[in-house]
Amino acid sequence: MSHVLSDSLTMLRRNARHTRRNPAVLFVALTFPVITLLMFVYVFGGAFAVGTEYVDYVTPGILLMAVTYGVGQLSVSVSHDMNNGIINRFRTMAVSRASVLTGHVLDAMIRTILCLAVVVGVALVVGFRPDATPAGWLLVLAVFALLTLAVSWLSVAFGLIAKTPDAASFSSFPLTPAVPVERVRAAGDDAGGGCAGSPTTSRSCRSSRRSGGCSPARRSAAAGSAFNRAPNQ
Repeated sequence: MSHVLSDSLTMLRRNARHTRRNPAVLFVALTFPVITLLMFVYVFGGAFAVGTEYVDYVTPGILLMAVTYGVGQLSVSVSHDMNNGIINRFRTMAVSRASVLTGHVLDAMIRTILCLAVVVGVALVVGFRPDATPAGWLLVLAVFALLTLAVSWLSVAFGLIAKTPDAASFSSFPLTPAVPVERVRAAGDDAGGGCAGSPTTSRSCRSSRRSGGCSPARRSAAAGSAFNRAPNQ
């Protein structure tokens, strides 16, 4: 067991050096979730009525997306090792076979945890105010660690199956947009469903939300009023 752990740490250092030599991988993992968070909060946040601050609603989904971005390059790295002959060299050495893949997974988990920390920091700056207790934060950290571990090994499987690194990059792509879609769709159901239209319709719907809701009947009445007020062409 100690031999496997020692070899895994050696492979982790190897993959860490690869990350330092290719900073674009870390840059993408850190910036894309942050850009997505800022886009949803400042561009789409005003159009969604979710019953709470929109940044509090969307941040959990962005954190899940950050997990997929953090491990997105893992399948490519595994496929590259499988196809460039380095695995054949490792087979001739006293190296545990499991340590090669374990090193990839540990590197991806460290990168993903760093990415999650950056996203949480930016979310706090733009107004994210969670009410979790320290025990709750520890539970969240454990859940995300287990999720990252599961997704990492799934990406490793994609890398082993793929014939080329290019194919591996596309094999894990569906994991990235799949996570936040449900939250965005659910928010879209509350976005007004037609309230975004003429100024008259928008004013009527905003006032109706304060009085209890924007029903289809009120939307139709507001739209009809706006149409009747339009000048004849």
